[in-house]
Amino acid sequence: ADAAGAGVPLDPVLSHSLARTPTVSTMDTRQGTARGGTPVTLGGEALSALDSASVEVTGAAALEGVQVLINAYPCAVAESNATSVTCATGARNGAIAPASTSVFVRGRGYALRADVVSTTFDYIDKWSEEASWRNFEKPGHGDSVVVPEGQAILLDEDSPELFLLLVSGLLEFDRRDLSLEATYIWVAGGTLRVGTEAEPFMERATITLHG
Repeated sequence: ADAAGAGVPLDPVLSHSLARTPTVSTMDTRQGTARGGTPVTLGGEALSALDSASVEVTGAAALEGVQVLINAYPCAVAESNATSVTCATGARNGAIAPASTSVFVRGRGYALRADVVSTTFDYIDKWSEEASWRNFEKPGHGDSVVVPEGQAILLDEDSPELFLLLVSGLLEFDRRDLSLEATYIWVAGGTLRVGTEAEPFMERATITLHG
């Protein structure tokens, strides 16, 4: 206030410090089951939480001070320090959400992603794992396979000769030489992915239709 007791407006002063800004630059695991529980370690800088005095916290406060969302689903933080955060993915109990990685560090704010492609995680279940299939029964010769909407399957081994393959969700080729065989393949509102523009498929993919 001035001498007369009137209010005096003050211009706000904001400061930014790169040293205090959290950055995520690496992700050691970029795929995991929709059932959750996949350990993921994010590497970067300034990932430790701060208290109100801008001092790094430790113990339980350090874990509580970092929040991670992967594709909009919580990832439970198990370890945290200045250069890495390890968390366990939660179950993807909803629709396939757009790929995103969000890290909030108390006292620092939201982390920047130095490389979006290399810090992207896909919820996807492997074709080769029995747990990916109803009644734990993998498809065999002459079977029909439906990948329903909201389901993502990674083709990580050669398929048997199928009768019908209906894709309403996501079927993606793993990064290896692979063969997919069927009498009919119908992509009905879903996605059959063999590489992406950002990460082209450099292996050999063979798709055979039997008449």
